[in-house]
Amino acid sequence: MDNGKISVPVVIGMDAGGTKTKVEIADLTGSTLAVFTGDGMNVNSFSEAECEAHLAAMLQEAMDHLESRAQIRSVSVGIAGISNPKTQAFLKRGIRSFGLEFDPLVMGDQEAALYGAHGGADGIILIAGTGSIAYGMRGENGLPRFARSGGWGHLIDDEGSGYAIGRDVLSMVVRAEDHRIPATCLREAVFERLGIASVKELISFVYSPSTGKKEIAALAPLIMMAYEKGEPAAAAVLDKAADELSKNVLSVAQQLELANPSLCLFGGVLTKNAVLREKLEQRLAEKLPGLTVKEPMFDAAHGAVIAALQHAAE
Repeated sequence: MDNGKISVPVVIGMDAGGTKTKVEIADLTGSTLAVFTGDGMNVNSFSEAECEAHLAAMLQEAMDHLESRAQIRSVSVGIAGISNPKTQAFLKRGIRSFGLEFDPLVMGDQEAALYGAHGGADGIILIAGTGSIAYGMRGENGLPRFARSGGWGHLIDDEGSGYAIGRDVLSMVVRAEDHRIPATCLREAVFERLGIASVKELISFVYSPSTGKKEIAALAPLIMMAYEKGEPAAAAVLDKAADELSKNVLSVAQQLELANPSLCLFGGVLTKNAVLREKLEQRLAEKLPGLTVKEPMFDAAHGAVIAALQHAAE
């Protein structure tokens, strides 16, 4: 540091979410020199113009920590929605507009989380929040090879996610209404949560234009009320979620030919539901006995730093 500013060569890693972006500046050994947060940059939450403005503000704050932009060796951004080429293009354009001549690294938020979880080493992550996805990496000849399973969106996939479980909660309510399954305590719990008094109102909520996947996923924790009361349908929902999530992990392990992989778990569905996590780990232990479940080493922002360091060294 010189006069309060960083004077050594650095890389910058960003974990861009829907509500905030975490930015980390590190030296070329990977030691963290500065951390700050800014506005979100998720293209599903903000317009392209808003994302560009937020990116510019964070890059400027990063520059304010440095003596010169010439110190920057690499910038890496982990963000959702990069399958859209327009997303990659405007992010790279925005980064280069700060006079940075190198090609910035733009990757999926799951990739940044993977780098952070295993410190850049081989491994798998399973994310089960509003959506769900398994993602893994294996180094081959000095280059990483990636594989994924799941994460294709709530309309056709995302099994085992908060959305999927929330949808199954609502399904239990209407099936009980038709006497296809026994009466469930979820009926009154859902009605109370939503401030409604009938299944007709429930249907209006489900198909309202203002109801999205987050609103459905918010109902997922209610499944435990029915499970703890011994309702068979609730146990079936949790078993199905554990089955589908385990299939995603097994698929990634098979694609990468990882016989004894390390796995890190992310997302509220897994970190807040001990029953589901136990069911998942039991299935994985049976089908992939060499697997080890461990806590993540670093967060996604530092994962972006690790990726930036590798990118700078190429």
